[in-house]
Amino acid sequence: MKRLLYYLCVCFLLFPAFCLGDEKGSPETLIVHFLDVGQGDAAILQCGGQTLMIDGGPREANQFVYSYLTETLHLDYLDYVISTHPHDDHTQGLATALVVCDAGIIYSPVTEYEGNGFGDLKKKVEEHGKSFTVPHRGDSFALGSATVTFLSETDGHEEWNTNDHSLVVRVTFGDTAFIFTGDAEGNEEQDILESGMELHASILKIGHHGSLSSTSQNFLDAVSPEYAIISVGENNDYGHPAEETLLKLNHARISVFRTDIHGTIVCTSDGTNIAFKMTKKKNKKW
Repeated sequence: MKRLLYYLCVCFLLFPAFCLGDEKGSPETLIVHFLDVGQGDAAILQCGGQTLMIDGGPREANQFVYSYLTETLHLDYLDYVISTHPHDDHTQGLATALVVCDAGIIYSPVTEYEGNGFGDLKKKVEEHGKSFTVPHRGDSFALGSATVTFLSETDGHEEWNTNDHSLVVRVTFGDTAFIFTGDAEGNEEQDILESGMELHASILKIGHHGSLSSTSQNFLDAVSPEYAIISVGENNDYGHPAEETLLKLNHARISVFRTDIHGTIVCTSDGTNIAFKMTKKKNKKW
């Protein structure tokens, strides 16, 4: 608790140096925005003048996503987009993002899926004259001075559910690293463990909103994060995050930040240290 309070104090002291405005990040900083989109996932990463958006949240958060992109970050272009998997609570806000922004490369584990959110997203992708890129394990790209590497390989696992086909990525910047898991559950976590890919990270975005079906002990031990982010809706109908998941994180002495409690969470890395800023949205609908 003392360590957490120390970092919270540091973040508020340092935050003017990491102000949001229309900054897209310099080569010396990686800025990660974990958006408070309710029961869903959405994150925006900025480094070296480039931007990556990972998921976009549910339809209920569309107006917030729109205003965050246009009014907070003043963006009209996304260099990269990752749709971790085609469920509505991850894809509907991405369709909104593509109303606001043009985009470069758009990654998805699938090119077809029966769902309203994915259907809206695919329509916007096609309107931009783009198509989905399906990545494979080990593929990577540069985001400014950061490197984004795909840890997952979903081909050949037809028996897995949609959550376990999530695109999982590790973003490295200097000595710091972030892992984004989408809704990956136990099958995919085990597959990633067996792949031998480097998993250690400073921050782990907890899988499937803290569900009991994700964040296995072996996976958590391999990542060994100092901080965990749970993107989850307040008083949601699913009981997320699971009490067992929270106990697991507490037992490992991992500092936990939750969007339902802390609001939008902005992390700024200088390659060595990570500072935090929380912005609780008032009068939100979720």
